[in-house]
Amino acid sequence: MKKIALLACNLPHPKLPGYSNIQIIHDFLNRENIAFDIYPFSCINSDFPENTSDFDGFIINGSPVSCYDNLSWILELEDFIRAAYLDSVPVVGICFGHQVIAQALGGVVEKSKIGFQLGVNVMTLTDSYLPYMPEIEDQLNIFVSYQDQIITLPNEARLLAKTDNCPYFMLKYDRMLTIQGHPELDDYHQKLLINALLEKNIINKPQSILAEKSLKKRTHNAEISKWICRFLSHHDA
Repeated sequence: MKKIALLACNLPHPKLPGYSNIQIIHDFLNRENIAFDIYPFSCINSDFPENTSDFDGFIINGSPVSCYDNLSWILELEDFIRAAYLDSVPVVGICFGHQVIAQALGGVVEKSKIGFQLGVNVMTLTDSYLPYMPEIEDQLNIFVSYQDQIITLPNEARLLAKTDNCPYFMLKYDRMLTIQGHPELDDYHQKLLINALLEKNIINKPQSILAEKSLKKRTHNAEISKWICRFLSHHDA
């Protein structure tokens, strides 16, 4: 049984009582025949594991804030990321997690000039010979919801995938694997997120309609989930 710490950078959605970040990540990881125990930590409340060696791996999820915001818990998270990198502990970053890992390791993240990206996008693999990615297709569909993106890579980064609007969509650094999209969200949670963004006036009605139409495309969440599960379970990957 692998012990995985969820470094949660947001809060459970108020319309989903009882369905927390830990449940979403648990369901996402349990698509492969590998057993994971998930232990949640609330980064936004400065709650972090004492040592990187306490767990077999870490997942950093999405967040409504930007990683370049002047918030003390983000600085603490960056310190933890650098410690995990030096200790070669497996870390997976999703959306905000993808961005904050890059920033912590010397990359640059900014608000995208092309605006908010929402819906199912196509990611194109640029590097596909890693041992935990045997089922390879050149292009895969994945749900995205972001406006910030990495514009300068850290020196340690290895590019795995890109999209038309995001040149650094999926990266690997030694024992860290990060992705700009949201492979952990199923169809229901994708629609929920679109509606929440519309209610908060982060997107407009035409954007929400286009995003919902894109959900008709089949996503490759199952394939990406397998990659992440294998990455977290094989320390020599």
